[in-house]
Amino acid sequence: MKVEDREWDQVKNPFRPAALDPASYPFFEWALHDGYVFGVEMQGDRLEFSIQDSNLELFCNQYFEEIEEEHETVLSPVRLVFEGVEYANAVRADAEGWFKWDDWSKWQPIEDLRCTDTFLRGWFKEQDGRLQWIGHFHKWPRRSGKLNWSLFVLIDCERASAKPESERALRKKLGDQCYHAWKYVESLPRDEAWLRLGHLRRYLDAKGIPRRHIPHQSER
Repeated sequence: MKVEDREWDQVKNPFRPAALDPASYPFFEWALHDGYVFGVEMQGDRLEFSIQDSNLELFCNQYFEEIEEEHETVLSPVRLVFEGVEYANAVRADAEGWFKWDDWSKWQPIEDLRCTDTFLRGWFKEQDGRLQWIGHFHKWPRRSGKLNWSLFVLIDCERASAKPESERALRKKLGDQCYHAWKYVESLPRDEAWLRLGHLRRYLDAKGIPRRHIPHQSER
């Protein structure tokens, strides 16, 4: 099997540890794609990444655009928690393609959202009863031009879990109307995610919530 075929197979058929709550799978794999990295904390053998829920942010952008209301970027961190950590390292390629050890503990402050470090996706492996997670990040290199933007964080741990914001905190942040629309859209099958905007529009119409008028082709 070619290398590229093997990599594609890992994307289509990712390894998912039996000990990991199924609800957590998407957060460690693809659900936080392009989410801003708020930071990382390490206490003893516990490591925790805090990453923006980019899926929720995209939904909120669509929702407020549909109801034609101004809004600020909705920041909602999801905590990726690793416990029983044996090691945590990171590598990135230099200008010649050689991997170099790099610092994974310092991240861009969330000030200008156009210049933040972001999470791309992750993979799990298992060896000798322990979990290995590889996280692929888009991280600003400290030495411009010397190292590639792609940073791979390597973590060996006993357990992992994802902790989104509580329902109560999220409801307070979004407001009841937006929160209920979000919960409806999130309840849809994953294979219909690309139809989310259409589902949102039908939901708003069914609830009698005014939304922007989209001219029919005959009106253009």
